[in-house]
Amino acid sequence: MAFFATDFYLFRYPGSALYDYPFFNSTHPPVLYLPPAETDIRPLVECLLAEYQTPQPNQAEVFRSYLHLCLELAARHCPAQPTAETGLAQQQIRQFGTLLNQHYRTKRSVSDYADLLHLSANHLNALCRRVLNKTASALIHERVTVEAQRLLSHSALGVAQVAYEPGV
Repeated sequence: MAFFATDFYLFRYPGSALYDYPFFNSTHPPVLYLPPAETDIRPLVECLLAEYQTPQPNQAEVFRSYLHLCLELAARHCPAQPTAETGLAQQQIRQFGTLLNQHYRTKRSVSDYADLLHLSANHLNALCRRVLNKTASALIHERVTVEAQRLLSHSALGVAQVAYEPGV
């Protein structure tokens, strides 16, 4: 899993160019996965990992360049613009994602998010299963897990401290 800083996005995708890429354009459906036979990105990811593990001159710039190439190649596998039929579902999924990022520390049930979206919990779950092939509760759990991983990787907190961190 990779976490991207705002500076990375703004340097590589200045101004409105950010929204030319499907990862950053809310009208594109979310990217669910890359095909298992994807061969053009795997060597780049391996080089990126090697670059990260061994200090080199200009390491940060090389690392950013590998990330940029991985994003560009992955963008080729993004689905085309959604149809009107899938547009509403995509919009609701994106709204759920936004709410999840805002409230994952305090709201842990599907019904909490369904209420915020003015949907039933069953509808939100069905929507998540259809669009993302995961339940809404699995997505909530994944978001909390990602935050715990982020804290373990990027803070001085230990495992016990992260376990007792409010909302994690």
